[in-house]
Amino acid sequence: MGWFLHLLQGVLVWIAGVIQAAIGIAVSQLCLWVVGRLADVERQRSNEMIALALSVTAVIYAIPLALIAGEAWGDFTEARTAVAHEAGGVARTIQLAAML
Repeated sequence: MGWFLHLLQGVLVWIAGVIQAAIGIAVSQLCLWVVGRLADVERQRSNEMIALALSVTAVIYAIPLALIAGEAWGDFTEARTAVAHEAGGVARTIQLAAML
């Protein structure tokens, strides 16, 4: 999972949300395809309905999840910038103290 977060590090929040929503849609369509290949002919119609319901549910779940994750990632980026700024200030303070 770390590689995925590293991949999204330099991406805008809304683009990250679109990417995560697209992944959710792709996974739901893959599940639909697998169910279609493995199902008997008699059960295929009911399995298609279940797969359709699951894919719709996955998309409805993926979009808010992607937006929440994108917002959290933005907060993390802001916190990292603030920490770097604070660490620079502390380093300058230590250098000034050493000069005295």
